[in-house]
Amino acid sequence: MKKQRLHKTIKELRAELKKTKPADDNVRKHIQLLLHEIDALIDEPGEIPLHRYQQFLERLRESARHFEASHLSLTSAVGRVVDALSNMGI
Repeated sequence: MKKQRLHKTIKELRAELKKTKPADDNVRKHIQLLLHEIDALIDEPGEIPLHRYQQFLERLRESARHFEASHLSLTSAVGRVVDALSNMGI
């Protein structure tokens, strides 16, 4: 059940990332990298190894710091995924 909720939250983050229209090229590239990683996690067959979630979690934390000043709704969406991963013990 937790994994389903996590995937739902990740998909919500993906939707928020797709809606974001950054003026800054660095932010745009960062968003594209996150979208690519999210798609890889969602499309991965079977159980996803713990280390993949941990790597993703670290990049999300970095992203939250990066987006915090300029994209409040995006920061909130990233925070929800970080919380979901933390609640799973990752």
